[in-house]
Amino acid sequence: MDLGNSGGGLSITMSNSNSQPQLMQIKNATRNVHATDKIATFENLCCLLVEDSFSDAAIFQTDIKRSNLRNQIQILHAETIEDARQKLSENSVDVIVLDYNLPDSDGLATIRLFQKEHSKIPIIILTGQEDDELGLALVNSGAQDYIVKGILPSEAIARVIRYSILRKRVENSLLSAELESENRAEFFRSFLAQMSHEIRSPLSSLLGILELFSQNKFSEE
Repeated sequence: MDLGNSGGGLSITMSNSNSQPQLMQIKNATRNVHATDKIATFENLCCLLVEDSFSDAAIFQTDIKRSNLRNQIQILHAETIEDARQKLSENSVDVIVLDYNLPDSDGLATIRLFQKEHSKIPIIILTGQEDDELGLALVNSGAQDYIVKGILPSEAIARVIRYSILRKRVENSLLSAELESENRAEFFRSFLAQMSHEIRSPLSSLLGILELFSQNKFSEE
């Protein structure tokens, strides 16, 4: 690439030998920047709060209103697992905040159920227990994080929500890229197998014809 002045302006020229790789690098870098910007965007979010206690639900919503997420997130409230599943079927939800001790909840099994049915949505657990072993079990069951009630300030709760959404988006993006790569590899495997079959079939026929021709020719002699 050469830089020079042309009539007082800056001119850029690229040699044919390396211009294409350079252009591809620029395109890939731009694509990666746009993808990262999209993943890290927090606007028009929808949070499903699953909490049977009206007082705890009100405290959580107040914390969000006091945080810097207040203008970026809408909160849907469900009191039971069944109500939550109904709201999930009717709305586009970005994050689930799930109380650990619901009347119709089965603890860790409920987390695994939500993770199975809505694997692309991050789950944050609300719990009244400040227990590291429980927290580890929650994360191992599929939760992105957990919040101990009455402990964290508003901004810390908002940060947990943002980071949980961000981590899940990155995870989903990586899984999607991996699946796309696997599908592409499977396509090429099928394509090559088909091409191999198409090439072998005419060749086999041609060899057969040549063999018959050879046999007829020698029999005539």
